[in-house]
Amino acid sequence: MADFYNENDPFTVTEKDRKKYQKMLDDLEDWEKDLLAKSDNFYMVDLSNKGGLVMPAILGIYYSDGSEEEVRLPAELWRMDAENVTKLLVRDKFIDQIVVDPHLETADVDIENNYWPRRIMKSRLELFKRERFGPSRNLMKDMLVSEDDADNDESEEQDADAPETEASIDGDGSDILDGPLNEDALNDQQPNAGGRAANEGEPAAPDAPSFQN
Repeated sequence: MADFYNENDPFTVTEKDRKKYQKMLDDLEDWEKDLLAKSDNFYMVDLSNKGGLVMPAILGIYYSDGSEEEVRLPAELWRMDAENVTKLLVRDKFIDQIVVDPHLETADVDIENNYWPRRIMKSRLELFKRERFGPSRNLMKDMLVSEDDADNDESEEQDADAPETEASIDGDGSDILDGPLNEDALNDQQPNAGGRAANEGEPAAPDAPSFQN
């Protein structure tokens, strides 16, 4: 059964909200109204020192137009509060991403929380499993494959697993081997000490001379 809350969500602006907002604007000072009239973008970057070691903060800023900027904040940033600090960034462009310590120059043991928006980082266990067992199975992708595509993939895998073949040529240039290498067949065609293969119907070449002191 539909009621009032089906048509209105918690963010619906009411007349009471409009009056409250207008009263807030009337109570602003002149410099605050000038600041509110600016078209720049304001970003509040909250930094926390979890390790306890006071170090400079390096911010890599990536804008929506593809440009980049690097902001280096000295260690004096923490002089008022050694655990939490907020940095105001006023920019005329939209920021897509902010990375703390993009070049890994500071002593940071946990880099997973250095990205805004948050980036999913693979753990050491996930990297080990991927390296040892290969990528995990994508069941949804496999379900979308048709029967014909599955047969084609299976035939390609069988072709890839087939053994390689090589061909050997005897002394007169004719092929004597077509298939997997056979050690006995190759030994029969090795040249003798005189440097020529012994063919049927021809006398064997004399052995190479040996010298003894």
